[in-house]
Order: sequence, then structure tokens, then C-alpha cells
Amino acid sequence: MLDSSDQWVAVGNVETSFIKPTLLQCLDDAGDPVFTHDNLTNKDGVTRDVLRMNIDTESQISVLDETQLFEKRTALLDQVTNQLLTVGVISRKHSDINSTHRTAPFLGIDSIGVHLHCYVCQDNTNKPTGVWLAKRAPNKSHHPNFWDPTVAGGQPVDLSLHENIIKEAHEEAGVPSEWLRIDNTTQNDTVLTDHTHHPLTITTAKSDGSCMKRSMYYSFDLQVPIEWRPTAVDGEVSEFKPYSVQDLEDELRHGDSVRPAMRSVLLDFMIRHQLWKGPERELEELRRAMRRKRMVLW
Repeated sequence: MLDSSDQWVAVGNVETSFIKPTLLQCLDDAGDPVFTHDNLTNKDGVTRDVLRMNIDTESQISVLDETQLFEKRTALLDQVTNQLLTVGVISRKHSDINSTHRTAPFLGIDSIGVHLHCYVCQDNTNKPTGVWLAKRAPNKSHHPNFWDPTVAGGQPVDLSLHENIIKEAHEEAGVPSEWLRIDNTTQNDTVLTDHTHHPLTITTAKSDGSCMKRSMYYSFDLQVPIEWRPTAVDGEVSEFKPYSVQDLEDELRHGDSVRPAMRSVLLDFMIRHQLWKGPERELEELRRAMRRKRMVLW
């Protein structure tokens, strides 16, 4: 929440013990603290423990056009990113043009991911018997060599979820774009299902509790021909591997090769296709746990 008079933003609900001391040591260009710790009361009269990010909004920000406003916000966040680098909270900037990507979780900004599960069916049934997983390249900045869904990518501001998955699927796995069209009428045994109306809402943290990252994961499922093989195109994936339903369940229950954040995404795939073994009560509990309501301060 931005307060134009005091020029601060309430980053979000935090636990006092989770605030890494280095965050409170960050200083802006004027030598003032970037983050401060406070207790605020919301409209329902409930007091929340929050972390403020103090930013210089420069009163003219309200009259900037959309492009200028985007650039201004990015510049302000870049200051914070540099401070997080200085005190060692993050190791390096993201390689994207907007290098503030790594700072977002520390500011209570949701991370949005879009995923595609390419699966196969046997014997003319609609029930998946296997799904393709992608092994992250060894040069990835985090969790290299871990396994992901067939396609996994971030969500840019200028594309819809569907437009983005078409782009990501082609770049990462060589999936033909026509297979991902909503009006796909080709006779090639492909079926696209859009599940983005029911995203996962997951909160994770670093092992020391210093960064509560809130993520929203959107998924598409694509039935592909049995003979089709994904192909790594852009270098973000080192290899693809077909997992049988049983192998995937064993991995999710007992293994450690799937990227931690993607375990819930793949579990959700298994549950919605009625592939995960367990009492309905437990399955419903898992569904709810993966879709918790967002805490909104104001």
C-alpha cells in the first residue's frame, strides 16, 4: 500500500523472527533506511506486524504516463536491489532487462509462473499414463539439474497466460504452436486443457526464514501423441524424460530430484487426473492447502 503523504509502502505481513537483520541495514542513496519494522492496523481493526519499504515517490510520479511510470518504478526498485546485493541478501541481479526480478519476493510481490504438462494416454483412454518432465540446465541460477514440468516459465506483463505458454512451450520444448490453440481442430491426437482459472497459491521461504515468497502457479495440460518427443530449443533444459504415473508418484512421495516449488504443481496435475492414491478427504485437504486465500492488509 502506498501512502503519498508519508511516502512509504507496507510490504506485507511478516513474522518478526523472519526479518533478516540485513534487510533493516539497507540504506537508500540519501543514507535513510530502505526497510523499517512496524505494526499497522487494517480497516477491520486488526493489528498486523509489517515490514515497510520506504521509497521516494517524488510527488510528480502521479502525472507520469504509463511508460514513464513503469521506468520510474523500475528505477526505484533498482535502488533496493543494489542494497540487497550490497548486504548479501541476494547474490546477483537477474539477467532480464528488468533486473529487479530477484528483489520482488522481499517486497511482498507475488511471483507468477505458467506451466504446461505434456502427457500421453494409452489404449484410446483419456487417462494419462505418463508425463514428460524437463531437467533444468546446469547453468540455471537456482536449482540446476532439478526436474520441472514439461514447460515452466515466468509471466511477462505484456502477454496473456495463453500467449505466454505458446511462446514458452516452443522455446523450451519445441511444442508446435498449433497444438496450443484454443480452436485446435487438427487431427493429431492433441488435446489442450486450460486450468488457469484455478491457480495454486503457494508461500515458501528460504531455509533461514528470511524471504517469504508468495507464488501463483497457472497450469495447462496437453495430451500429446505417444510418438512425439520434446526438444530442447533455448538451452534452459538439458534433457526431457518420460515419467510413468507410478514413477512420478514415487518421486513426489519419496524422491528429491523435482524442484521443490514444482512438487505441488505436479501433485495438482496428478490429483485433477485422479492419479494420486488416497482417501478423498486427504485429497481435498491437499487441494485446499495448495490454494490458500491471500492475506490482504488493506
